[in-house]
Amino acid sequence: MAKKAKSARRRMLIDLRGLQERKLAEAELSGCQAQLNNFAPIRERLVAGGQDATAAYRQLLSRRDTLAKKLGGLLAKLGGTSQRGPHLPFSDLLLLPLDPGWIRGTEIGLGYSGYTQMPTMQEGISVIPSGRYVSGELTTTELGSGFVNFQGWPSVGPDEIPANQYDPSIRYFWLRNWHTMVAFPAPVVNSNFTYEFRATAWTTLAHGSDHGVLMAFVSVGETANYVGQQIAVNIDGGWPWNADLAQYPGFKVVAGQDVIIRRTLHVRAGQRPAVAIVIGAAVGLPMMTDLRIGYWGGATLSLYEGNRGGRVAFSYRPQLVVSQ
Repeated sequence: MAKKAKSARRRMLIDLRGLQERKLAEAELSGCQAQLNNFAPIRERLVAGGQDATAAYRQLLSRRDTLAKKLGGLLAKLGGTSQRGPHLPFSDLLLLPLDPGWIRGTEIGLGYSGYTQMPTMQEGISVIPSGRYVSGELTTTELGSGFVNFQGWPSVGPDEIPANQYDPSIRYFWLRNWHTMVAFPAPVVNSNFTYEFRATAWTTLAHGSDHGVLMAFVSVGETANYVGQQIAVNIDGGWPWNADLAQYPGFKVVAGQDVIIRRTLHVRAGQRPAVAIVIGAAVGLPMMTDLRIGYWGGATLSLYEGNRGGRVAFSYRPQLVVSQ
């Protein structure tokens, strides 16, 4: 019982409110745009069933515009929880761990930099759509420092319907995420603090030729002075995967692009900055479609820096204050 309570308290330190709605809206918007970009096969299927393809196209346009407006409102509500200093190129910062030092006759700290290891990822939100013909979920197979292995077989039926009842809309969405929190050492003087890490994704897929979306994301929340408070995850870092599944029929390997997270905060002397990190995956499917994620070798979301998994690079650049 004690272990469960301790785990629950740890999870509560990361505020995931709003993340689910935002990511599902982004996934649906991406799916609408993918279908609009390649509407020809959808049109042929609708026409063959005696349906109005032009009306369906207009409905997709309207839904896309509605989602774009909704997502804009959700993003506008995001509020930063930390005081940010100027953005500094990480290449300009020290890359080797150094002890803090001082210039004689001044109050100028030389600063320092290094790496810190992420704690093991923790389970976050799991979303499974409802529906008579809906099955499957995204399931965790392994959690580690800076990585998650998972798999899934989301599916939407039925196997057969009358041709004039086909609906191409991507209406069913699965989502799962995982999170961790990284705390950093405190600077000895007021400093600009920069942290950096990378996110990527890899999987194998087995899929038909229908539309759908597969997405992976990374988001962060941050504070310049961590004293055990809850940190809101309100900064979106990017999408290592953003795939239109119609482009991946049959058995495919899908390697994600590297997404770089680089942020700078102003941290006062003695304060301890911290970063909450969330990685996740989202799947959107229309009716009569299924997807095997991790069909061979599983699926992996990875966080790393300096070619080492589970690390975050950081550096302090002191604010210069010269004594009179």
